[in-house]
Amino acid sequence: MTLKEMQARRAKMVADMDKLVSGDALTDEQRSQFDDLEKQIGTLDSDIKRMETIEARRSEAAAQVPAGGNSNDDPAAGGTRSQDPFGGRPGLVPAQPAQQRNVADEFGMFVRSYAAAQVEMKEGRSAQPSLMAKKLYGDGHPVVGNLERAQTLSENGGGGFTVTPTYMPEIIKLFGPRTIVRQRSTVVPGNATYLKGKTGASVGYVGENQQGETTGVTWGTMTMAEKDIAAILPISKKLLRLTSYGVETYCRDEMVRAAAEFEDRKFLYGAGVGMEVKGYAYAIPSANQVDVANETAPTNAQVRTELRKALKALATADVPMNGTNPAWFMSPLTMMYLQDLYQGDVKAFPALEGPSPTLMGYPVDTSTQITGPAGAGGDIFFGCHSYAMVADSVAMQLSTSDQASYVDSGGNTVNMWAQDMLGIKLMMSHDFALRYDQAFYRLKSVKWGQ
Repeated sequence: MTLKEMQARRAKMVADMDKLVSGDALTDEQRSQFDDLEKQIGTLDSDIKRMETIEARRSEAAAQVPAGGNSNDDPAAGGTRSQDPFGGRPGLVPAQPAQQRNVADEFGMFVRSYAAAQVEMKEGRSAQPSLMAKKLYGDGHPVVGNLERAQTLSENGGGGFTVTPTYMPEIIKLFGPRTIVRQRSTVVPGNATYLKGKTGASVGYVGENQQGETTGVTWGTMTMAEKDIAAILPISKKLLRLTSYGVETYCRDEMVRAAAEFEDRKFLYGAGVGMEVKGYAYAIPSANQVDVANETAPTNAQVRTELRKALKALATADVPMNGTNPAWFMSPLTMMYLQDLYQGDVKAFPALEGPSPTLMGYPVDTSTQITGPAGAGGDIFFGCHSYAMVADSVAMQLSTSDQASYVDSGGNTVNMWAQDMLGIKLMMSHDFALRYDQAFYRLKSVKWGQ
């Protein structure tokens, strides 16, 4: 096992320990697993230390090899020429291929270095994020330079830290696979005004030498003004002090996950009040929002009647389907009901099975951000999502606190000071709007499968 493999294995063990203690009170079995992992990590630490010692000794031995070689390297002495053309020229080494940068991974390193520096500062020790990055990744690592540039643009002592533009596009790219709205919508620059079509031109017959009817296209405008979103990453101070691999990936993935889930939820259900975007549920015209029949176990015919309402509305409005990214959005629980719906002995919607499900000829995207069938029922959205616009301003800033509280996914309030945690808050800007609201439909109060 190589040193890198050992370090990766250690990081996985630490993550497993963290999972064990992340829930409620530990069971006896979990305590036993925790103690066993701690014992394994201790043994692995000893092996890692030995491997580091061996590699250091190898480097020392290589540095002590004489540069001139021996008589076997001298053709005049009857020997053969060294196969290493740099053997007799100290200080020269063959050129190495440049290592491919992973900018998304570097964002995780950026966050970890910044957070670790904040921990040092809050505990009374002065530390700059760039110095922490040098300690963790070496002087020449690209993240060091990006942190140094960020320090010149931000008031780090005040808790705010602007992320350099190098990383922002890569993080936005990672949002796509984790959201259903962004990956279907048209993404445009933020803080701009765009035309919004209302009515089309009209024509009519005319007699000889008569003027045609005066007509024209009616246009509206919509201003895409930036609105801030925020995501909070709570991270253990003890975890930040560890030198194991995996912390960077955790920082990156959790920041992306939290921000993407928040963004998707607001694109779907934002009320458009204050600094909040107006999502599908409020932007779709009231005429295109209907309650389905109050059925928890509808038949195939009943389901098709309800779904056809959306298709008929768009057809009546002459909404073009080709090239406009039409798709259904629904809760995964709603789709499960449709997958299990039968017409006699035959599945009603067999095309819903598999990795690329379709319903009545159009793709289906599911998200837990969409309300499901429980209680008063959930939603099914249908639309030509190219007419949905996401306007990115992507100004991204980090800030921290170890005194604040946050609400976790279970609805529990957690105080970071009491838990010895540091909260890393990411803020960025965007806006959302429907360019052609007649191209969208919402079926409400869907209780199918309740």
